Amino acid sequence: ARRITHENVIGVYDFLMVDSYYAISMEFFASSALSRRIRSGLHQQPARGVKFVRDIAGAIHVAHQANIMHRDLKPPNLLVNDDDVLKIVDFGLAAASSNDNSRVTKTGHLIGTPTYMSPEQVRGVRVDSRTDIYSLGVVMYEIFTGTVPYTADNPMGVLYQHIEGVKESPRSRNPQITPELEAVILKAMAVRPDDRYQTGHEVLAALDALELKEAA
Repeated sequence: ARRITHENVIGVYDFLMVDSYYAISMEFFASSALSRRIRSGLHQQPARGVKFVRDIAGAIHVAHQANIMHRDLKPPNLLVNDDDVLKIVDFGLAAASSNDNSRVTKTGHLIGTPTYMSPEQVRGVRVDSRTDIYSLGVVMYEIFTGTVPYTADNPMGVLYQHIEGVKESPRSRNPQITPELEAVILKAMAVRPDDRYQTGHEVLAALDALELKEAA
């Protein structure tokens, strides 16, 4: 994480051992999780939501350029302060994307959060930076609708739905979402990695095009 320098990524200074405990020293950032904003009705403030998505997309683009995947993007790992500055935290599941062992299973256990896991994470196959794009798509869905796309009585039910990719359209949950914004959300959440945006920069470009169209 120290290899990532970006205003929207929490600064990590050192990895150290105190007595018999490992610790990470990092930037102090007085904030609360993005999930709190979502619960407070962020979906009714689309311009603010787009701002947060832009911050996340720009940050993961820089991380991916450093060959680092986050692999657990979700609102609790996205902190926002009173000035709406957003920072990504918790690179505990991050892995160098050039690592041949960059799978999401270890000792038979899935690594990640079921609600935001990509289909390839669920299958336990090799992942790349597009996994973060998928998780960003799920976060976008939640930001603009106020709800997550998939729910079930147990985690396995949620994982199965990620693989199937059948969900309610964002606009059916929030009619204020424009068709163009809905298209951005759904492309980021495509089941097949090749059908998604390939980089955070592409997500930013799509948002730029959306904003230009609205301005026109």
